[in-house]
Amino acid sequence: MKLISFIIVAIMLAFANFLISDSDLPSYGTWTGIRPIEDKLKKLEKFAKSGPVDAIVFGSSISDFGFSAELYSKLMSEKLGHPYRVFNFSTGSAELVTTPALYRIARTVVRPKAIFLISPAEVKRPEEISPNSADYKLSHSPIGSSLNNQTLLGLAKFVWTLPIINKAAALRDLVMFGHYRNLIGQGMDTYKVTDYGDRISYTAAGLDLQQMNYFRQSIENNVKLMATEAEQDLAVAQTNFFPVIDIKAMEELRQIAQADDLKIYVLGHSAAGALWMKPTENMDYKKGRTQYLNTLAKSVGGILVNPLDGLSVPDHAVMEYTHLNTYGADIYTRAVFQTAINTSSLDQSDSSGIEQVSLASIRSKEPTFNGYSAIVFRNRGARNKSLRCRFVENFAVPLFPSADLFFALRMPDGRDIISPVRKLTSGEYEADVDLGANDKKQALILRLLYGTDTKVPLNAPLASYEWVPAL
Repeated sequence: MKLISFIIVAIMLAFANFLISDSDLPSYGTWTGIRPIEDKLKKLEKFAKSGPVDAIVFGSSISDFGFSAELYSKLMSEKLGHPYRVFNFSTGSAELVTTPALYRIARTVVRPKAIFLISPAEVKRPEEISPNSADYKLSHSPIGSSLNNQTLLGLAKFVWTLPIINKAAALRDLVMFGHYRNLIGQGMDTYKVTDYGDRISYTAAGLDLQQMNYFRQSIENNVKLMATEAEQDLAVAQTNFFPVIDIKAMEELRQIAQADDLKIYVLGHSAAGALWMKPTENMDYKKGRTQYLNTLAKSVGGILVNPLDGLSVPDHAVMEYTHLNTYGADIYTRAVFQTAINTSSLDQSDSSGIEQVSLASIRSKEPTFNGYSAIVFRNRGARNKSLRCRFVENFAVPLFPSADLFFALRMPDGRDIISPVRKLTSGEYEADVDLGANDKKQALILRLLYGTDTKVPLNAPLASYEWVPAL
């Protein structure tokens, strides 16, 4: 009877698991405590089924937003003459100490040929792990007990990704409350993530020149320059730049690379404020940044790819003081590729000769702008076309009103072109706009507005856009 009861329960659980597997119930991220990482792990699993994975990117939100694995895959595939595939597994608040754990999580799905470790040169962190960090969340979630054992981690992944377990919290809330009461939206939920793991942002908030210059100065002052002779002593250099917890993590990464026979490439990156409009003119910072990145590369037994010297990004490529948007990610990624293959012949025309509004001219007091104001490009000679936009739609984004919607486009000359919007499908909207003739490529600032006489901007994160022939 016990055996029969066990079989009946097993059949019921299997049937329930089957029913739930096709549902659109959201995951609460209970296993890792980091819902975006669990979402990316699913995407990585799908990505790995489509072909070999040449490299996986690890880093913080700076590389989550600011590196395009899709573009790098395309550029390298064209260069090599065969497919080269990179996946972006970066996540917000990740530090060097987090990277070994993130690698082992990704390793439950696939063993890559290489790691791209993307890091900004930054102030030496304290030894304590912040409660807001990814490392803290991982160690204090159910995954924490198996993080240091790859076999146990694989078994835990199998159990925790079963639909009946993975979606249990959502099902409980739905049954008990009729909605996802305990599912709390995060900032990362409002951005599209591509099949390559890249987080897409078209936003470009108004920039305060004084604050941006102050932010740049803070970044430059936080990197501690070493004497030239000290560079030769790795232990001294490590102590200068890194806490003990990061030094141990770098050694662990070196051992992982040896055990799994993979290469590590250290890619230098930076907060957006240090790249905005011009390369750094602070020579001590520039040298200290190179020392930092060299120390990191030597510590993990990796190869340094540093595209930062001479690199800058224009207004339209900056999301805010810390992050690049998708245009900035493309500029940075092209610079990485150019540095990696040691060529200066790459076409940079996409970031030059563009007419645009100075973001510093847009103040927070302007009533039609908010944190989701987006940059859209209009090619030279385009006229009388419809702008079609797809916005992120999920539990973290408020539903849009069904009427009185408008696209507002801020032109390079400061004018606003406002056109009524029609809904096409779920999340997809279109408006006919007459912008007149243009001799140059233009960067326009898009807002989705609601209202009749008084129009207010909606929290409308843009996922993609295209210009189509007008009706």
